[in-house]
Amino acid sequence: MIEIKAIILAAGYGKRMKKDVDKPLVMIHGKEQIRYLIEKLKLLNCHISVVIRSEQKMLEEFLLKQQCHILYQKDYVGTLGALYEARNLNEPILVLNADVPLVDVEDLKQIIAYYERKKHNILLTAYTKKKDLGKIDYLNKVIAIKKTIDSDLSSLGIYIIHSKYLKKFFHRKKSGNYDFPDYAKYFNLNIFVIKYSYLYHNINSINDLDYVMRKVEYQYKKELLNSGVLFEDIHSCFVSFDSVVEPGVYISRNSHIENSYLFTGTKIIDSKICNTIIIDSEVEKSIIKDCYIGKGNLIGPFSHLRNHTNIGCLNIIGTCVELNDVKMQDHNRIKHHSYLGNVIIGNNCNIGAFVVSANYDGVNKYTSAIYDEVFIGCNSVLVSPFLLKNNTYVACGSILKGMIEQNSVILNNSKTMKSLYDTKTLFERLRTKG
Repeated sequence: MIEIKAIILAAGYGKRMKKDVDKPLVMIHGKEQIRYLIEKLKLLNCHISVVIRSEQKMLEEFLLKQQCHILYQKDYVGTLGALYEARNLNEPILVLNADVPLVDVEDLKQIIAYYERKKHNILLTAYTKKKDLGKIDYLNKVIAIKKTIDSDLSSLGIYIIHSKYLKKFFHRKKSGNYDFPDYAKYFNLNIFVIKYSYLYHNINSINDLDYVMRKVEYQYKKELLNSGVLFEDIHSCFVSFDSVVEPGVYISRNSHIENSYLFTGTKIIDSKICNTIIIDSEVEKSIIKDCYIGKGNLIGPFSHLRNHTNIGCLNIIGTCVELNDVKMQDHNRIKHHSYLGNVIIGNNCNIGAFVVSANYDGVNKYTSAIYDEVFIGCNSVLVSPFLLKNNTYVACGSILKGMIEQNSVILNNSKTMKSLYDTKTLFERLRTKG
């Protein structure tokens, strides 16, 4: 394949997008739409230039980070007017509109190969929804080579031009609007026709963006389904393009998965999962954001885990539990209506209903810790900073603060009864009575 330079046209105003950012920076499933094109062109080893306006500062900063060469369009005078600065390159140029970010790399390879083989002056790509264009040669998705654009064809916004013809064109046409139809009048035009796909849908408005995002997401879900992911209803759930879902994961209707990694055996039931890793655990009717969930946990219903909460293995986090920046190890139980924030929890702890950790004093948030084999009764308030050491028993309705030594029993009003009971004996009595 010939070495070719690529130019992305990104100087349009994009007023129909109604966004506060430049149109090429509008996000599609967590990634700027121009980033899709840049990544694909890098796979083709193209030298990448991008045409922008001087006032597009955010886009300029983004492109510099991507190590793209920037060309500034002085006057907005049409599609080909954006290529004025490229007229002296003296080599073929692959031109792409920034609003076709999902174009297939394999199609780009075919377009370049056809140009190289036929040595055309200009090659325009177009797509058609018509199934039969007469006598045509089928070559993968390529279904025709034509000479004129008719009502059955729509321009794809990708074309190859040799810069020497650009130079001639600008020499002949001294003023006016420099658009593609004007160029076609001067030189031999060949149209490379591709069968229609949502990948070639131009994103010029909010409706276009919504259409493409829905299509991309649905196509990704179909790929997941074919790989062995189990969907209750593929149409009523959402899985973002940047999520990784392994075979054997179950996703129910009305679930929302965004930028997350779900390992085999995970079960998501009517829940919202964002920026989270889940390993072989079950989540029911809950919201989890920015968390790590280990193996064999049961979460929900109606729980909320957030802000870098890290859950170990075989824990039960039950109905209406909220965990905020909690680091929990294994075999713990928080079954009902509790809030814990900025707490480190060890192993084999039981936290009763309506337990609250008061971790904010109006100025600062404090991190507290609960060691192993700790039992906290219902309606207790843990005032941060606190430290509950091993085998501590906290009676229902207690209020505590500070460090509690191991093998302690906490009754109401923070009274510490170190010698009244041995907590191991107490736990044995409670289990016997149960």
